[in-house]
Order: sequence, then structure tokens, then C-alpha cells
Amino acid sequence: AMKWGRIQPEPGRYDFSGADTIVDFAAAHHMRVRGHTLVWGGASDPPNPDYVNTAATPAQQRALMTEHIRTVMQHYAGRVDRWDVVNEPITSLGEAGSTDGLRDSVFLQQLGPGHIAEAFELAHQADPEARLFVNDVFVLKPGPKQERYFRLVRELLEAKVPLHGVGFQGHLAFLPTPLPGEVDMPTEAEIEATLGRFAALGVDVEITELNVHTWRLTGDRPARLEQQRELYAGAVRACVAVPRCKAVTVWL
Repeated sequence: AMKWGRIQPEPGRYDFSGADTIVDFAAAHHMRVRGHTLVWGGASDPPNPDYVNTAATPAQQRALMTEHIRTVMQHYAGRVDRWDVVNEPITSLGEAGSTDGLRDSVFLQQLGPGHIAEAFELAHQADPEARLFVNDVFVLKPGPKQERYFRLVRELLEAKVPLHGVGFQGHLAFLPTPLPGEVDMPTEAEIEATLGRFAALGVDVEITELNVHTWRLTGDRPARLEQQRELYAGAVRACVAVPRCKAVTVWL
């Protein structure tokens, strides 16, 4: 309900109704809301609107990003305490390609790699009290994508960008067939080590989108459900073991 395609489907026309319903419900029941997401070059469900993808100049793209972040964050200031400011900035599996491992999005094409830091600066200006996160998928397991993610976080922190936390999407056994390196099947020990590695940089860490599919698990239905339960439990145990792991958010 907070993705760009829903909340601003046309330039300057904001529809906060769906997100407001969620935030109001949360406030009435003493629940936390995580804002998701402000800038996502590979947006899906829904995709970014055409006017975002077809901005003709860097100036137009920057104006769109600036106005969107400012409007959305100020609307929820004091009610949404943390945001995935930039979502999935790294290529699918951390491939370097021609973009040094960053997602080849319209934001990268128009504004360059600095658009990530710029988005965080804009978000911090819009709501100085909010905790600001970068968020990505398939980074809980060691490998090329985790290494590129770690480098991005370290570089942002060294540049004094207002980055307060790192999100790790916990999509486990995500697809029916294994991904290269089984990047969607980290062990509990790997999850704990990963969270601790990033926390050592001085930021909070969170598992932001924990869901466990059963299609690659083995045995009959009760056996698969037991394996699913243990995968959920292991991820949560790993978070609990790392003092700066502040939360686990389930997905779907």
C-alpha cells in the first residue's frame, strides 16, 4: 500500500487511503508499522508508474524523487518510525555487470550511483526522527551479493549518509527450483553471522520479509510443515542472538 505505484499512481495525485487504513489500525492496536518503500528501481506488485520510468532528464527524475519522498514521509511523520528508503539496490545475485553490482534502474541511469545516498538525505530531511534502512534480498547467505551489499553499506556510512539500519529480506526457499548457490537457503548459523557482521559496522539490523515456502522441502505435508516451522524459528533465534537485531517482520 505504500509502494510508489499505489501511493502516487499519477504525478502529484496521492492516494493514501490504503496505507492510512493500515497505519490507523496499527495505532489503535499498539502495533509498529514499517514503511515500504520509497525508492525501488525494480518495483513490482505494482511496478513503478510509467511517468517514473520515462522521466526525460536527470532534473526531472530528481524532482520526482525529491517530491515523492518528502510528501510521503511528512504525511507519516510521527506514525511510521522506520522506512525502507531504498529497496533492492543490488543486482539479483550480486553480478557486477556494467553497473558495479548496482541494479540497472531508471534511478541509476538518470542520477548515477549517488541516488542512493541522495534518497537517504531527502528522507532524513523529511522526517529527522525516522530510522532509515536499506533493504535487499538474498543477502543472508555469504556470497557475491552479500559482499556487494556490505560494501554499499560501508561506503554509505563512511560518507556520513543518515543510514540507521540494514534490512535483510528473509525469503527462504523462495522459488520451486534452487537458485545458484542456494542463496535463499541460509543456515541459522549463516544468518546469525551475517547479522552480526553488518551490526559490527554500527547499524541496526532487521529481518524484514520473513516467509518460508514449502515447495522445496521434503516429505509429506506434516513433515514439510515441521521443516518450515524450524526454518522460521531458526531465523528468529539468529536475530535474538545478535543484540543489534531489532525486529523480525513476517511477509505474506
